[in-house]
Amino acid sequence: MLAVVLGAGKIGRGFLGELLYQGGWEIAFVEPRKEVVEALNRRGEYEIEFVDGERKTIKGVRASGSPQGLIETAGLLFTSVGVRNLAEAGRLIAPGIQARNGRPLNILICENDLHADRILREAVGLSDASVGYCRCVVSRMVFEELPGDPPVPRAERYPYLPVDADAIVGELPSVPGLTLASPFEGFARRKLYLHNGVHAILAYLGAERGLIYIHQAMADPVIGSLARQASQSLQDALLAAYSFDSIEMRSHAEDLLSRFADPLLRDPIERAAADPLRKLGEKDRLLGARRFLSEHDQDPTPFDLAIQAAKQYAER
Repeated sequence: MLAVVLGAGKIGRGFLGELLYQGGWEIAFVEPRKEVVEALNRRGEYEIEFVDGERKTIKGVRASGSPQGLIETAGLLFTSVGVRNLAEAGRLIAPGIQARNGRPLNILICENDLHADRILREAVGLSDASVGYCRCVVSRMVFEELPGDPPVPRAERYPYLPVDADAIVGELPSVPGLTLASPFEGFARRKLYLHNGVHAILAYLGAERGLIYIHQAMADPVIGSLARQASQSLQDALLAAYSFDSIEMRSHAEDLLSRFADPLLRDPIERAAADPLRKLGEKDRLLGARRFLSEHDQDPTPFDLAIQAAKQYAER
């Protein structure tokens, strides 16, 4: 069965491609970089490098610069194009969706935005109940693309991809790592605030101190303490707002902090701090998390400090 992945970048190849390969899917990437498309079609495979140095070959892949002729026969469609490119992706896939003539298709939207499903649906512009616009929580961190033909994504091994169970149309085909999450709003906020938000605290406060990697920020007594304080406050707020299991929540939060502290990840602060104006958006990981904490009577001080540092970073 064919899976189409919009975007052959770090998440597309460094995460989604691996899950699909494990599930025996035929994989077609849609990617604007001609050199990546040519390399994937020439080789029919690519490599991922994990943080421990081990490499894995993902086989049975092809690529195109356009989704034309792919959407019509796809069993699943994924987006990993970045929120800023999502509306354009919607316009590009609309003809293929229309050509399916009502055959069900679930679109798994792997973007960091609480309203990514709305953005894509409005861009596609079709009133079609046979299409599921399913938000996902992407928690695997993919740090860079190493030199290669095509470039080699360097990633951690985190294997899970929660999907909005209530947005699925019909039966979702099997893909390793996919887990159904409902109600999804809590999972989306947990990802944006607890993962991305605490990550941003480490990035901007670490940049302020001239640090290079996220694990160095976690090891800093002041910054690490602020990150843990923010994590604990967010856990309490999320548990108050949504029906999470408290033991699972604590375990999830500790796993995130241990990953941030892992020196093998070599997660560059420059990567995590990139695009500060977007990350300072009213509903994004910093201001959104701060508001969420205030609404649930939790101390937002770590976010106040990170917001100020992010504003200074943006002025560089």
